[in-house]
Amino acid sequence: LKARTSLFLFISQHIMVPEKRIKTEEDLEHFLKSPHFAALWKFLEDLNESCKDKTIPRERPALSPFLAGFLAILNKLEQWVTEIPPVNQPTRFGNKAFRTWYEKLAENTAKLLEEALPEGLKEHAEELAAYLTTSFGNETRIDYGTGHEATFFVLLFCLDKVRTPPHITFEIHEISCCR
Repeated sequence: LKARTSLFLFISQHIMVPEKRIKTEEDLEHFLKSPHFAALWKFLEDLNESCKDKTIPRERPALSPFLAGFLAILNKLEQWVTEIPPVNQPTRFGNKAFRTWYEKLAENTAKLLEEALPEGLKEHAEELAAYLTTSFGNETRIDYGTGHEATFFVLLFCLDKVRTPPHITFEIHEISCCR
């Protein structure tokens, strides 16, 4: 197989499906002192700065093709919520229909990303799919938490890294205008 560059250039030289690596307190301590954490923190600060002193325009702004493609994916996922009715069950825990939705997500995410990504970036679809899929929760426990939110943030970080030109930071505020 031909080696391809990973989204996380400073982690790996090859595209790879991400895996959970922070499993212990020591792992977390190591990560918090790493250049990887520093890069994620810098991205968060850049996102924050890119939104300062910006107003949400009355008219929906023109989206870049890149961001429009990503937004189309999110719209498709929302459409599936409508298509997959909730299971009639006690409501103490998450609805089991989520498992059906999640299965559809897992089966289709790479394809949806491939369709949305511009030429030259389609090779990253499988790697990005792992982040996008995981960011929606756990299909076994039917739960959602801060780790899933963090995974979505890492997805945005990765999307920023594959952009040509890089940096979606000045477009991120547009998402709030697209409701």
